[in-house]
Amino acid sequence: MIEVIDINITTYTPQYLQEEVFEKLKKVANKHKLILYEGYRSLEKQTEMFNKFKNEHPDLTEEECHKFVAIPEKAFHVTGKSVDVALEGKNMGTEYLCFDGRQRTDYYINEEVKENRKLLCDLMAEQGFENFYNEWWHFDYKGGELND
Repeated sequence: MIEVIDINITTYTPQYLQEEVFEKLKKVANKHKLILYEGYRSLEKQTEMFNKFKNEHPDLTEEECHKFVAIPEKAFHVTGKSVDVALEGKNMGTEYLCFDGRQRTDYYINEEVKENRKLLCDLMAEQGFENFYNEWWHFDYKGGELND
C-alpha cells in the first residue's frame, strides 16, 4: 500500500491504495479533480462497520446488508482495491454516505446530477473501475494483477 498524495486528488485524512490502483486513479484525476473519501480500510474497521449496520437493521439478512456495507470477507476496501470518490466541485446529488435511496447511482434527482454521476462512472470505467450500483461514490478496481 502507498499513501495517496496527488495535487488533483483531495483527501481529508491519510488514504492508502495499492500502487496500481493509485496510478489508475491519478489518470482519472488528470481529467477531473477528485475527492477521495476512502480507499484502503482495515478488516477490523470493515467488520465494525458491517456489524454496526447489521445491528441497526436486524430484519435484514447478511446478503441484504451487503448492499449497503460489504460483508468483510467480500469487501474490496480491505485489499486497497476500492475507492469512494466524487468529482470535486460537482453536484453529485447527495452527501457521501447518504443512505436514503437517493445514493443509488441511477437514482434520478435532476439532469445536472445525472450528468455528473455519468461523467464520474465513465471516467472511472476508462481506467478499469466498476461502480457499485447502490452507491454513486463506490468503485472497485477489477483489472490488473494486484496483491491481496
